[in-house]
Amino acid sequence: VFNIADIAIVVGTICVLWALFVQKKEFLP
Repeated sequence: VFNIADIAIVVGTICVLWALFVQKKEFLP
């Protein structure tokens, strides 16, 4: 059973990793 807090943590982590990936992708030529 997933708690709302657990889902929020997972979603937040994915958002942070996605943001870092997009920034790194933009900086690459």
